[in-house]
Amino acid sequence: MIVTDLSPNPAKASQQITTTAANLGGFAFREVTGKASAVVIIRDGTSSAGKEIEPISLNPSESTRELYWFGSEGPRGIPITTGGIYLEVVSGEIEGMVIWE
Repeated sequence: MIVTDLSPNPAKASQQITTTAANLGGFAFREVTGKASAVVIIRDGTSSAGKEIEPISLNPSESTRELYWFGSEGPRGIPITTGGIYLEVVSGEIEGMVIWE
């Protein structure tokens, strides 16, 4: 398992989390301004053109988390197969982490 903190923290711009095939194990995000909503999309790929895996919308000061870990015997998260995990920050500012292996 690898935990990638967003950089810079808080993140205002989209960023590549990993450039290799991986399994998305989960995420935790929080909207940091307290004044505006935030929208982020986790994608399978290397740009905003990648396949949408998880769209996330946050109200001001809202946080959310999700874990996709299914144990050691079965699938370990959501397979990312086309070149990595890309975090698209559509609007707002967030802080948090992405969990993958």
